[in-house]
Amino acid sequence: GEGLMKLDGTFSQALIDSHSTEVTAPGLGPLSVDRLNNYEVTTNCRLVIDVELEDSVGNSYSGLCFVTSSDRQVVVVDGHTSVPVNGGTDTIDFRSQQRPPAIASDGSVVFAARTIGGRDGVFRWRAGSLETLLIEGSEAPGFPGRNLSTSGAPEFSCNPRGDLIIKAVANLPSATDLLYQIPVGSVEARLLLREGDWFMIDGERQNLTSFRAIDSSFDRDTHNGQGQFVFLGTFRNENNVSSSALLLIESQEPLPIFTLVGSNAVIQVTTIPGKRLGVRRTSDFDSFATVASGIVGNGEIVEVVDEQATSNFDQAYYVVVDEGEL
Repeated sequence: GEGLMKLDGTFSQALIDSHSTEVTAPGLGPLSVDRLNNYEVTTNCRLVIDVELEDSVGNSYSGLCFVTSSDRQVVVVDGHTSVPVNGGTDTIDFRSQQRPPAIASDGSVVFAARTIGGRDGVFRWRAGSLETLLIEGSEAPGFPGRNLSTSGAPEFSCNPRGDLIIKAVANLPSATDLLYQIPVGSVEARLLLREGDWFMIDGERQNLTSFRAIDSSFDRDTHNGQGQFVFLGTFRNENNVSSSALLLIESQEPLPIFTLVGSNAVIQVTTIPGKRLGVRRTSDFDSFATVASGIVGNGEIVEVVDEQATSNFDQAYYVVVDEGEL
């Protein structure tokens, strides 16, 4: 058999072992642990374990178990665990998971998988309940009119505190890479980066053409417990010269949310308590122009009209926080 032991000085304790540990899965009853695969552990010795389970008549199931010194719970069982999806429910096809699960110090478990309905997504288990965080086919948060696409399960990084960074892709008319943050305890995805956005770097406008935020070298070491995240971006300036930069994102406060309403250049801005906001406009043929400045509020929505907008060119709008570039 196989097992995991907790060692504490001279004391050892069996946390889970194959063929003698039983867990209970809703709708399936008692299951024995047949094999242990990958596992992740927190500093306070909470574990999520990728396991093979077996029922009393020899049927096998893939799944995840949450384990502590005194508790063992089933997180997901392939083909038998339902998740909320776009107002309905779907079932997890756990064998499709494309990366190891993650666990935070509060015991919440995060994993990426496909549903029986064929939609890739990122899911979180907390205190016995499953939440759908991002899933293919739903509207891309912060990107009105665009849906999350079918490019495979989104990549994710979970820091020890439980904050999540998720890289996803928006669909047609062109595939666009997106980077989201979901703070610990929240299900709201905040858009941090979007391929094609403009940034001011060392006083020069730079267009983000691609970014690499999450892979074998951009995971735990670049996502700490203070909400900071490091990513490698590739940029192109207005003279079509390319460059790369290693940049730090800090997102400990709510981000302003702004939405272009219809085609009349009306911008709805969600204010941030204690912060002064401004709205700027640019296009491929214009430099930055101030549309509104000094917007204040306590989290309510303020409408701004761009009187100088033209239908001849595409406008891009940016929110400025406390006179600093976002």
